[in-house]
Amino acid sequence: MGRITVNLPNEWLSVADIRDYMEVSTFVVTSQLKTGALPAVTFGREWRLARTDFEDWLNEQRAATNRQLRQHQPRPSWSSPPVPITPRPSRLSVQHRTRCHQRGPLRLALTGWEG
Repeated sequence: MGRITVNLPNEWLSVADIRDYMEVSTFVVTSQLKTGALPAVTFGREWRLARTDFEDWLNEQRAATNRQLRQHQPRPSWSSPPVPITPRPSRLSVQHRTRCHQRGPLRLALTGWEG
């Protein structure tokens, strides 16, 4: 698998450039920028990201995704014992306060299962 290269003419990319390239919303791009996931700088209220940093970030994300997929490969069904299925109750009955003069947080008490 080859390295991802971003073929955009600008050396510094704006939020709109990244949004259009990745085909995602502006909110997705800005939330990644605000959390620091994407390495960017601000000029006043504008975000700018170096194209090489964006390429590095894309390649790191792809490598991390590939590692996660390799770690979570499904095992054959014969390798693990079956998990027993327990029946679920149809309704939970609770006891609660009914008087108006009782103040404070509502406290629920388990009175039993009906099912």
